[in-house]
Amino acid sequence: MKKLAAPVIVMLLASSALSAGQDADDARRKDISAKGAALFKNTGNHCHAFRDLAAFAAGKANGALQLVEDLKFVLIGKGILDRGSGPYYIGNTPGARGDSGFQESLRDGSPQVEHAMAAIYLGRGEVPAGMASALAAFSEVVGGTPNAADAQLYLIGGDIGARLSASNYRQLPNVIERTMCK
Repeated sequence: MKKLAAPVIVMLLASSALSAGQDADDARRKDISAKGAALFKNTGNHCHAFRDLAAFAAGKANGALQLVEDLKFVLIGKGILDRGSGPYYIGNTPGARGDSGFQESLRDGSPQVEHAMAAIYLGRGEVPAGMASALAAFSEVVGGTPNAADAQLYLIGGDIGARLSASNYRQLPNVIERTMCK
């Protein structure tokens, strides 16, 4: 009987730790989502709202992977293939979707913050290095209308994601400003 008790206790402790981690993720993502909704509501500059949200999220994150995952939930939704969904997603906030404030070569009238975040997310580790831009180009061609703005945004974002690390993830807002905003 004693041999069975030890594994059960270990499982209960592991379950409690997992639950506490999920609660912390939920609380942090709710904060980031609320800040994002406030920043993006009828914004006049989507790129600066993106930069400012990245700064807020970086201040709450414990590393590059957590930062990118949090921003994915808030700006994209549950996942790349499940966009626009989930309790943290802010894309339905009035005025949140657009391309204002982005460099002219990155503007196309579509939700460029979502595209930029998808590129960063993919570049951070969801696909091998360099593949984020290849996926963007493929999706643009398959979609029937090649779009130079999105292809360039995926080149930039994929590179940003690939370079994010434990030592520099708090610099993401500066990199967004320097490479994407006008």
